[in-house]
Amino acid sequence: EKEKEKEMQKETKGFMIRLHDTAKSPGPARRASALSFLQGTASPPNKENGGLASADQSRRPSSADTPAPATRPTQLQQGTTFKNMLQRDDLLEDNSSESDAIGRYFWVMMTELLVLLWEPEKQNERLIVMTTRLHGWGIRTKHLPTIGEAIGEACRRVLKNDWSSIMQDGWTWWWGVTSKQMAKTLYVCEQDHARIITQSWELCKERSSTLQLGELFFKELNRMAPHIMFLFKRPKIIQAAQFVAVVDALVAFVEEPEAFFEGFKALTIRHIKYGVKAEYAKAFGKSILFGIETTLAEAFDDETREVWQMLWMRASSCVARALNVGTNPVVVSLVQGDVDKMRDSINCSERGLRFEWLTNVDINGESISPIYWSLKDGNIAMVKFLVADLLTIRADREMYYYGREVLFDRHPDIVLKLCQECPDVLIDTLLQGLMWHSKEVEDGQLRVNYYIQDLYCDPDKEPDVWKQTLAVLVTEGHPRMFAHPVARKLLEVKWKRFGRNYFLIVQSVYVLILTLFMIGHVEHRHECSYQPIRYVTGSFSVLFTCAQAAVCFRHFKNGWIANNEILFNAPVPSWIADTSNVMRLLSLFLISISSFVDCCDCTEDWLEGTHNGKYVVCMGMNSVAGIILWGVLMQSLVLSTRLASLTYTLGLFGREILRNLVVVLVFVCSFGTALTALKQEHCSTFLLAIIHLARFVLGVDHQAISFVDPLGLLFLFGFIIVVVVGMFNILIAQMLGSVAQVAEATVGFAMQHQASICIHMESIMPMSWRKEIYGEMKFDESVTFDSGHAGPSGAIQEMEPASIRNSAYYFPDRVLRFTGDTSPKDPWPTTNLEDSSAQETARIAGKTSSPAL
Repeated sequence: EKEKEKEMQKETKGFMIRLHDTAKSPGPARRASALSFLQGTASPPNKENGGLASADQSRRPSSADTPAPATRPTQLQQGTTFKNMLQRDDLLEDNSSESDAIGRYFWVMMTELLVLLWEPEKQNERLIVMTTRLHGWGIRTKHLPTIGEAIGEACRRVLKNDWSSIMQDGWTWWWGVTSKQMAKTLYVCEQDHARIITQSWELCKERSSTLQLGELFFKELNRMAPHIMFLFKRPKIIQAAQFVAVVDALVAFVEEPEAFFEGFKALTIRHIKYGVKAEYAKAFGKSILFGIETTLAEAFDDETREVWQMLWMRASSCVARALNVGTNPVVVSLVQGDVDKMRDSINCSERGLRFEWLTNVDINGESISPIYWSLKDGNIAMVKFLVADLLTIRADREMYYYGREVLFDRHPDIVLKLCQECPDVLIDTLLQGLMWHSKEVEDGQLRVNYYIQDLYCDPDKEPDVWKQTLAVLVTEGHPRMFAHPVARKLLEVKWKRFGRNYFLIVQSVYVLILTLFMIGHVEHRHECSYQPIRYVTGSFSVLFTCAQAAVCFRHFKNGWIANNEILFNAPVPSWIADTSNVMRLLSLFLISISSFVDCCDCTEDWLEGTHNGKYVVCMGMNSVAGIILWGVLMQSLVLSTRLASLTYTLGLFGREILRNLVVVLVFVCSFGTALTALKQEHCSTFLLAIIHLARFVLGVDHQAISFVDPLGLLFLFGFIIVVVVGMFNILIAQMLGSVAQVAEATVGFAMQHQASICIHMESIMPMSWRKEIYGEMKFDESVTFDSGHAGPSGAIQEMEPASIRNSAYYFPDRVLRFTGDTSPKDPWPTTNLEDSSAQETARIAGKTSSPAL
């Protein structure tokens, strides 16, 4: 046995020395292959970074990259070689051996653990996962000294003369700490703790119900730590189920530690919000062990007790580390929802890290936004403070600090979130923080910087126009938002640069078709000599219909899908989600059919009173198409703000009328059915009854009724009350309410309607043109202030009339300037910060008080 042990050590030492070859000859591609193997996947390396995955990718692989459990190294059957484990990797050479795989695995393992050298708690978590996997591959506690010696030898060979005694001491210390932690995990695996824990816990659940287990736990916890019982406010059944879920998670910790740590992140975040502290873990663990011991009784022997105690000792250290994040002043402020504490906490940060503190909190490896945290908790005051502080422009003697770019990089959907959950913050805080006004008047004008780069949206980053800020303001926002100068400037820039020109081109095509239609289908509809004009009209209609169909196909291909109201919210390409575009397509379709139907031989019959079916259909299609074409032409009124508001109002009225007509139609059908069943005069059939009631409602010439029996008279009276009196008065009331609604924000409605058209025009533009226009904006260049020196980039500068100083949105030169040391590692001076900065953030957050949305 001693000879076999020596041979094993010799072999182990030999394949570990191959780290020298792994580090020197194969290059980064092989290291990337090993890194993929470490995470249980064989995906090819990223060519953009030379084949090396990032630290985040190596520590936290996405679920999409994780293969099915059958391919995980931890679940491979005994006897499977390491070469077979890596056979899916195309980068692996045919002559690779088991020692190559082990060597590359330890190479990546060392690299990742050394990245976490200054975070020992996280390093320990990763070590638990890696060591559990190593045990499945045959590594045991007795191998650790040899492995450490082999890795040290590989390092000495790689560094050669650069290797020093200090390095040797450092390596010895680090491997001693690492191997000690690895030995603990290997001991658990070698003693088969997973089997003991799983069997004992299953026995607990067999002997007692979830409610009984929960009662045992809570009674013991209440006895040991009554001061923490305020955390448990839910019904006993729910709390008991949560207790069982916690123990299930502990069982998963010993079986699949990687899965435990992934689920542990969300659990930690939730409990930090509840106010759970790290010191509560001890009492919690003892209560769990008491409940299990009481349930198992004689089955809870010394071995089972030792196993469960060791499990909780290992797991609680991870729990305590994660919960200790809750002692971070920023996290404490978020949990308590205290804006003043948050301000004090942020004032302690380095000026170079202030934006990082405001936009990111790391909890157990999970990056969380304080803004979204507060938004989810409904703490609007905290959201206002965080956004306002980020958008406050500060300056020392060397540079400007403006958190606009960080805010939108970390929260690309912040406009959508604020539109849906707290629109007041969007108007009063976010948009207000994207402006700078000069205090110096030049020839009756003053400079205004509009920082709209992130609102404009780079087509390379967001190609979908319906996910850009302007579209979000149209679909999710309120028209009052367009009353803000920043939103209006964003629309103005897009409208003048491409929206207006594209709209005029589209409308000119419809004007041409309308002109030809009026000549060939309306004025000279009975003259066969104008048939060529009708053919030309039809050809244009078919051509433009195909063009719109191509646009719809492009939108469908790109996944630009939206719901159409008139089609019962059916998902359709975004182009035809707009009612006006649907009407355009319908009118072109009708004209395309009627234009190629030769009705010249039907004209005389029609004039003589003979109804030719083909001619009747053609004239009907022409009449509908004519109404639609003139209605679509009204969109041209959007070129004027006042006329655009009128167009929007008419569209609002049209929707109200359409909804009411649907209800009227139902009533007409119901009363028509009753009159038909009674065989009343002129109502012998259901269709005749419908026509008779429709004429009666519209007041057009209808046949007089000479006799009506009492029941029929009752139905007619009810019809008059419900439809003629009731529904039409309701319609009038709704229209009056719509007028009042529109009158409150006429400009906003007009701008929103114009923005909707601008979005549709942008959606039909080639991507290359969109990129070219964005490049012409020159957002990367710094924009000057009054003094002429370069300020933050991402803005356009406009000369506005000095009369805007009377606006509620005006605030002169809102830059906060500080003297003294300019080191990014120093916090901002608190004396000025508490006065000027607090006033500035408060002003951005609340100076403008728009009406409640």
